[in-house]
Amino acid sequence: MMEKNPYELGKLTFDLLGSSLRFVTADKHQANKSRWKTSRFWERFLGDIEPLTIRLEIPVNSLYETQKWLKKGGALSAVQVFLFLQENNALGGLEELGKLMYDIQYSHALSQKLVAHLNQIGRKELIPLVYERTKKEELFA
Repeated sequence: MMEKNPYELGKLTFDLLGSSLRFVTADKHQANKSRWKTSRFWERFLGDIEPLTIRLEIPVNSLYETQKWLKKGGALSAVQVFLFLQENNALGGLEELGKLMYDIQYSHALSQKLVAHLNQIGRKELIPLVYERTKKEELFA
């Protein structure tokens, strides 16, 4: 497509630029900045563009994908390393896994996956326990 008409790349660039960036003229009578008028210099610079929207689909992962990641990503092998050190009294200054596991809370993303899984298998009674173990949002980070 670009080989036939090299100007299409320029038009594509302007369309993308025009849809993602806007210069405005301040209006002291309007508190909502989204209602301010686009600056004339910006309109002249862009010319007659068509707003371009790029959509990225973010795949939703289930617990099955998370389990696959655990297996292939090495997280479980890291746990095995700590178990090995613990079994052989070689932790040094590191904490035992049991102590680490006691304080763990689920991330919101993992909690959502877990709730979806529990709904799918008909174990809704466990959902309140999931929320109890889910990280609480910190108001001041």
